[in-house]
Formats: sequence, structure tokens, C-alpha cells
Amino acid sequence: MSELKGLYPELEALSEDWIEVGDGHAIRYETSGNPNGIPVIFFHGGPASGCKPDHRRFFDPARYHVVLMDQRGCGRSRPYGLLEGNTTHNLLADAEAIREALGIRSWVIFGGSWGGTLALLYAQSFPERVMGLILRGTFLARQRDLSWYVGDGLRRMFPEAWSQLDAAVPNAIRTHAAPSEEDFLHALPHFIDRGAQAVLHGDDDLAFSVSRAWERFTGEAVGLALPTPLDGFTPQDVDTETRQRLVARTRIELHYAHHRYFIRDNQILDEIARVPRVPTFLIHGRRDVTCMPETSWQLKQALPHAELELLHTTGHLANEPENTDALIRATDRMAALLVGAPSVHSRL
Repeated sequence: MSELKGLYPELEALSEDWIEVGDGHAIRYETSGNPNGIPVIFFHGGPASGCKPDHRRFFDPARYHVVLMDQRGCGRSRPYGLLEGNTTHNLLADAEAIREALGIRSWVIFGGSWGGTLALLYAQSFPERVMGLILRGTFLARQRDLSWYVGDGLRRMFPEAWSQLDAAVPNAIRTHAAPSEEDFLHALPHFIDRGAQAVLHGDDDLAFSVSRAWERFTGEAVGLALPTPLDGFTPQDVDTETRQRLVARTRIELHYAHHRYFIRDNQILDEIARVPRVPTFLIHGRRDVTCMPETSWQLKQALPHAELELLHTTGHLANEPENTDALIRATDRMAALLVGAPSVHSRL
């Protein structure tokens, strides 16, 4: 077996800037790599995550012009945690504003998890701007995906963390007798909405309690395939800034879940014909219980030209060695395919 590919060497940003996009938001973005290389935008996961320096390292710096964008209210975008004007449509428009500001005609879209959702929606909205797609552990943002994540599947796998989350959310799915499976599934949207209500409109202690339980529950899910569990957010006594940032992250995540990600149910697959026929690589770990492998399999059926790689011993996170290896191989192959493409070096 050949040695797994690791990230490219550490890389400094070439530029960093903020762009005012309205609704009180200033979106932070940066560039790195070769300014004359293949443009690529990195859509981070979440919602509510943010870009990190290592995200530059999935791309050969000699061949790629790398653009990282912190989504609204996330990372170093300002102000942190702002929900007003924070929708999926806004995020896609922000990417377009950055593309225009940088004078890029078209680019490769790289996204994992929620970033994969945005990548597909961007490709459907702006197909002429897409040169290629690299998607990892894609989330299709359907009701069935949300129902799996917020109870139907993960509550059975992580009963301790689910119990704490369930107990933290007031008036959630809780009865004297255990609900039937049908009643439970019917009540899942109610659970998300109650959780969002608690975090968005509850007092500070309630918002923090729910956020801490949510962080533990989601952390156990995304870290399932790791050799050692992720450290959950468990301290009761933490400084004010840490509490505020945890609550802000949870608010954004539940804001999007409460609004069903601001798209119609099954919208991505229903409109899959709008995705351009460009080089497309789908990567998914079979041990990914956050975004089930079924999603990438269904994408492959809908996009026959796409290449799907299911990784048998890896999970959800991009920094798991097999995922990193597959992603680096994908970006290298994409670069080889696009060498000489007319739009690579052209600007607006």
C-alpha cells in the first residue's frame, strides 16, 4: 500500500481583506498560493465554523490561487455571530462578491460537509463560474438528513450525549412514556425549533447550557472515527468570552437548522441538472455518521460523470489521514486536468 499523502507545507497568506456586503456584515477573505494559478474557493463547514491556516494546505501552492472565505458571523468575519441577513442565499452572494473583487472569471469549488452543500448550491446558481467540484462528506440539507442527525440515528449511537442534550432543551421530546418511533420522528422538527428558541431567545444560562450540550453531542458524532474521542465542551466555569463564542456558534448552527437551511426539501437533488458537467470528485468516509455516505452515493447517481471514492476506515473530518490523502489526490488530479484550460489564467 502506498504512503498516504499529507497536507502541503505550511503556507502564509498573500493577502487578507474584508468586504462589506450589507446587513451589517463584513466578510473576511484571504488569498494564498500562486496568483496566476488555478483559482479555488474553500467553503468551510458548519454552519458556524470558519477557515483555518491548514485549509490552505490542501492545494499545491505552485498550481493554485487559493481563496478562503469566512462565512457570515463566522471565523474572522465581522461581527461574530450576527444572525440578521445571515441566510444561505447571502452566503452564495458573498462568494460572488469576493470573486468579482478578485477579478476571477471562474474557479474550482472545494467544500466539505455544509461546505459541500454550499458548493452544490453555488454550482446550481452560477454554473458558468464553476471549473470543477471537489466535495467531501457532503450534507444535502434535507429533512431526512436533519432527522438522522438530531435524533433518529445519532441518539441511538450516542445515548449519553443525546440524553444531556434532550434534558437541556426545555419542553423538548419528553413524555412520561417513551414515544413511539413514529411520534418521535414527527417531533424531531419540534426539537430543533425548541433548541433554537432556547439558544436564540433564552436567558444567558439557558443558552449556554443548551450550547454546551449541543457541542458535546455534535463533537462525539464528528469525531467517531478518530482514535481518541474529541474533547467535549464540558467546563461549567469558563470565561465570558468563551461562553459568548460558544453560544454564538450554536446560534448560527441552530438558526440554519431551524430555517431548514433556507432551501426547499431535496432542492439540491431536484435541481441537480443545473450543476455543470465539470470535473467532479466526491469523497466520503464510510464511518461518517454526521453526513451519511448515502448522500455522496445519491450524488454519484445524479451526476454520472462524477468520480466517487468511499473510504472504508475513515469518518467525517477532513484532517483524518485517509480523507486528507483523498482530498490531496483530488486537488492534484484537478490541477492536472485543468492545466491549459482557457479560463484558468483569465480575469474579468
